[in-house]
This record gives sequence, C-alpha cells and structure tokens, in this order.
Amino acid sequence: MSVRIAPVLALLGGLLVAGCSSVSVVDPLAERVVRAHPASSKAVVTVRQLPQASPTPSTGSVPVTADLLAFGFASITAQPGADPAQRRLQAARAAKLDAYRSLAEQLYGVRFTSDSVVVDSRIREDHIRTRIEGVIAGAEIVALEPLGNDTYQATVKLPAAQAALLQRRSP
Repeated sequence: MSVRIAPVLALLGGLLVAGCSSVSVVDPLAERVVRAHPASSKAVVTVRQLPQASPTPSTGSVPVTADLLAFGFASITAQPGADPAQRRLQAARAAKLDAYRSLAEQLYGVRFTSDSVVVDSRIREDHIRTRIEGVIAGAEIVALEPLGNDTYQATVKLPAAQAALLQRRSP
C-alpha cells in the first residue's frame, strides 16, 4: 500500500465512524480510487486507470505570439534605510524586479507546492509556496514612475520573438 494512501484510509475510517454513508477519494498521482462503505470496517482500495490529460509542452508554458507586458510595484516606505532618497532608489529597483518576476511567470509558468495541517477538522496551518525559474533577456523597461506618494510602478516589455527564443532555451 502506498505511503500516501495510509493517511487517507485513516481519514476515511474517521468519516465512517462519524456517520458518513459512503466516501470516495481519487488519488490522481497513483491513479487509485479509495472507497469506504459503512457495511465494512475497512476501506477498499480499487486501482483503475484514470483518463489521461492531454500532453503538455515540456516547459509547461504556452507559446508566445504577442509581445509580453508586465507590471511591477514596490512601496517606498517598506524599504530599509533612513535616507529617503535611498529608499526611493530601492523601491524603483524592487518594482523592476517585480516586473521581471511577472514576465517569468507569464513565460515559464509558476510551480506551486502546498501543505495543510488539519487538527480536529479545522485547518491549523496552511503553507503555499511558489517557485518561478527562468531567464529573462532582451526585455525593455518601458516605464519606471512613481505611483502616488509611496509606490513605484515599473512596466517591462518583452518582444514576442525574444520570448519565443527564451522559451526554446528554457531551463
């Protein structure tokens, strides 16, 4: 039995004791269906072939056919330091980096991982992590300007031809 299925079976047993008439859980990674019925005290693991998703490109990204635009934002007062001019410069740089990150998300996609801790049927902890990895080269900073009194906004443009080239050499 898979290590991932054991906690599910324990959860199913608890649901049956609580009065649920039938419980079904699909594990898409192992292609298993776990069913529990109140008539038996044990859960039944049934292995069946689940429909396969259509194949995706190896990079997991969509081909680029138009120029990509990305926007980044940063707060001036959130920057460290006592000198206001230094904080403005740091906010401008942070806004550019945020815009580059946004371009990488559009170009390569975002990888998510998450964990949740449930105690007494309540979520106690919920951790969601994202990861973006890629190379951005050939992007042009279209605008870098203050937005209101406390924010910088950066606008970055990546031509479609350059984006397609970067996708082909993706990490």
